[in-house]
Amino acid sequence: MCDVHPPLTGVSLVGPTPVMPQVPAASDLPPGFMTLSEEEHSAMVRRQPIEKYYEIYPTPISTGQWASVYKCRRLGTELEFAAKFCSKSRLGLDARREIVHEMAAMLRCRRCPRVVQLHELFETEQQYILVMELGSGGDLQGILDNNQVPYEADVVRFMRSLLEGLAFLHERSIAHLDIKPQNLVLTGAFPDCDIKLCDLEISRVISPAQDIREMLGTPDYVCKLALHSQAPLLRCA
Repeated sequence: MCDVHPPLTGVSLVGPTPVMPQVPAASDLPPGFMTLSEEEHSAMVRRQPIEKYYEIYPTPISTGQWASVYKCRRLGTELEFAAKFCSKSRLGLDARREIVHEMAAMLRCRRCPRVVQLHELFETEQQYILVMELGSGGDLQGILDNNQVPYEADVVRFMRSLLEGLAFLHERSIAHLDIKPQNLVLTGAFPDCDIKLCDLEISRVISPAQDIREMLGTPDYVCKLALHSQAPLLRCA
């Protein structure tokens, strides 16, 4: 697990962040990655402490190897969001390329009602923090873990929302590449809710000018053929 935000105690497992250039240059990116220009990065990313603007709730909504998500509240309001704390360094390697790619992908999805929206960005010496739309009902995996079975009408509604979100991404030449119940968040209490697609970190832009050969996705949800072969080739049809 990565560092967490300053109010929480704990020991970092990633060590000090190496000295890095400000933003990964587009010319240095592998096929399929997006980035921000220096001007976009400077205009969008706050460098003040996030606690100046948000109250961070102490218990994480979810945790991963390199990121943790916390519920937060905009100070002076009752508006709640999800704050994703992402470590810039992973096993001693610069991971900002992947995080900035996720930022750029989310910015391409602005105004799409089927994809979780990005509200604000913060940066510290060791982390990027993405303040995003909150899925107040948790994720679809939580529903399945609680042995709650959606009715057919709910499944139809959820599938329609998912496919509309994927169509929006595909119209912009973005492949999500990690569709799973954990990445489908609920907009409210189940079953009176909708779903939204989240987590674009391993998405890729597919273009005729580039071939992408990477092993991506979550093993439990990747097809068996891909797990037992070389990295699949991603290419525009």
